[in-house]
Amino acid sequence: FAVMAAALFFETGRFRSLGPSMLSLFEIGTVEGWLDIYEDCQRELPPSKRQAVLAFLFLYMFVMTLLLMNLMCAVVVDHVLSLATVYEDEDLKQKKTNFIPHYHAVQA
Repeated sequence: FAVMAAALFFETGRFRSLGPSMLSLFEIGTVEGWLDIYEDCQRELPPSKRQAVLAFLFLYMFVMTLLLMNLMCAVVVDHVLSLATVYEDEDLKQKKTNFIPHYHAVQA
């Protein structure tokens, strides 16, 4: 996305090269200050590219939000599954240790 933004919107100060483009996209990805970036682009770009900026920013925000939400869900599910495995293993050990003395008492 940073390369595409730098290639499409190089006239603006925020997307003049790869470094500032990556920084701007990080800022947009956190949804903090994206409106300032959009307003700067509206001021600095020719009228023919103004609608493209809006479409690009919304597409980027949609993809980033989708990716981040999936990543967060994956981390939570992974953590819950690992905890369930640990508790299941501890429960099995507890059942085995409780069963053995009870078994010997029944045989006697």
